[in-house]
Amino acid sequence: MFIPLWRIMKYAMKNRYFAITLVALLTSNLYGQNTTASRLSQIDSLISLIPSDVRNNDYFSDIQSSGLIHKRILGMFRKQIGSVSSETIYSDTLVYSSSNYYRYKKDSKIIIEDFYYQNNHLIRYNKELSVKRKTDENRTILHKIVAYFDNQNPIGLSDFKWETMKLIIVQHHCIK
Repeated sequence: MFIPLWRIMKYAMKNRYFAITLVALLTSNLYGQNTTASRLSQIDSLISLIPSDVRNNDYFSDIQSSGLIHKRILGMFRKQIGSVSSETIYSDTLVYSSSNYYRYKKDSKIIIEDFYYQNNHLIRYNKELSVKRKTDENRTILHKIVAYFDNQNPIGLSDFKWETMKLIIVQHHCIK
């Protein structure tokens, strides 16, 4: 029994296209799952390149500022309720990070906000709310938010509200 060559080639081409399609679908599915994880690790590695102490680095500069937080009482009197300090690390016209540290007297509440940038676009936002008790030396973390951004779109979020995201984006534009 003789099978014509064109039938063998037709059968082989169908199987080849099927195999190529199957491999393409599997790799695209696997690649799509790892894209977010690889982008998050890439953002973390970019952030690790930013020095915490810029005095030893000639490429980066910083701006530090601090002040007091006041509250008006009865519209006339001002009462100090806490303090704020801020540090921005930059080079030339590019901002790399901005950190805000708020400390309130009444509750011993501490809020730390960190904004990290790449090419003046927000790539990561951290916010940590903690309380330091007078009897403890360590702080107790009450609430922590970590948000990653890619092209100004949030990625890698879990249990995160869109209202909070809008607030982060507004704060980012105020800093810029």
